[in-house]
Amino acid sequence: MSIQSQITRISGNVSDALTAVGNKGVTVPSGSNSDDLAGLIAQIQSGGTTSKLNVVSSVVWTNGKYYNDNGVLTNSANSKYEEDYIPVEASTTYTISITDSSNNKIRIHTYKANKSRIGQIVNTYDKTATFTTESTAAYIRLSLPVNATDILLTTDVTQSVINTKIPTTYHPSATDQTIAGNQYLLGDQTINAVTLSNTLVAENIKNGVTINIGDSEDDDCITSITGTYSGGGGTLQAKTGITPLITSQTITADSGYDGLSSVQIDAIPASLRFVLLGSGTLTVNTTSTSAASAGTIDCGSAAWDKTKIIYVRIRDKAGPRAGYFYGSDAFFTNYQQANSSTSTNTYAARSGYFYNSSNAWATASSSYGVYGYSISSAGVVTVRRRYNSSYGTINGNFLVQVYAIGFPDGYSPFDTGEIT
Repeated sequence: MSIQSQITRISGNVSDALTAVGNKGVTVPSGSNSDDLAGLIAQIQSGGTTSKLNVVSSVVWTNGKYYNDNGVLTNSANSKYEEDYIPVEASTTYTISITDSSNNKIRIHTYKANKSRIGQIVNTYDKTATFTTESTAAYIRLSLPVNATDILLTTDVTQSVINTKIPTTYHPSATDQTIAGNQYLLGDQTINAVTLSNTLVAENIKNGVTINIGDSEDDDCITSITGTYSGGGGTLQAKTGITPLITSQTITADSGYDGLSSVQIDAIPASLRFVLLGSGTLTVNTTSTSAASAGTIDCGSAAWDKTKIIYVRIRDKAGPRAGYFYGSDAFFTNYQQANSSTSTNTYAARSGYFYNSSNAWATASSSYGVYGYSISSAGVVTVRRRYNSSYGTINGNFLVQVYAIGFPDGYSPFDTGEIT
């Protein structure tokens, strides 16, 4: 090979190398030669080339407003604005340029990552401006003259070596899945379809209820199913014979049933109910300390029954009054009637109540106040009154009510010889 051909080959290689350096974003001065090659190669940024990025290339502009000095949208027919927060880099220099023949301002405000405003960084009538974002800046918002065109907001960016991603299949999940950006996809990224269970069908969902499957944030449903099930299809039990209790009960279907169609709870047995035998109002006003009749309530023969407990309830119709006797409760077990020892049944247990001068409840002695005293064999209930200053003033209209209730087992212990 001749010397000339070697010179030609080397010269061509240098020329090709300078061209390659230029393609990496480095400015190669005219006339550069092999002596300049090392220095030019050193200017190549590691990982890629430098270019201009227009950060407002996809902005949608709205006419009629601008961002004032405080970042507040203000009406103006001469301005237009973008509503979104445009991402920017912190501590980075940007240049904005527009074409416009009017005399209206470019205004740019910067914002932190939480979208709280930092301040107004550009406020100019010029058609171009350069600014550097603050160290805490993450977004900008801007407004321009309404007729502005050729809008460029650029910064130098380094195009990094692009990562790659092999073909991948993604399965639906209850949580978000992200395919990271800034990478080259070497093949299809497949997101599998949502597969619905064969039991998730309309006939298994209550009639009129719609189940949406998809993104609840924007109601973008993959599919929705409206139920048509309106009952039937299961074995239901009609449950009866439930005995009422004084405590709560949980009623469930027996084995072999899918649920309950109805529940029947038996009525409270008549023997255990309070039955009103008679009532009346007695006006009582006394200061006598001697016991005497205040009146009677005729209840008929039902009040003279060995299988019943008789309850005499007496209350002042005016309600609780400070310093007044209020009422009493008396219970008769019909001991005498069961043993046929007398024609008059005196009380078995009694208590009285009054509301003292301190507006507090207190209990009166069983021999004072207004109280049920006895029951005759004809069913006449005698009410007595007896005053004691310790148990309040007796002066009022007293409602007397006489009730009967059966013993739990249906008969009186006095009738069986258990008690004599």
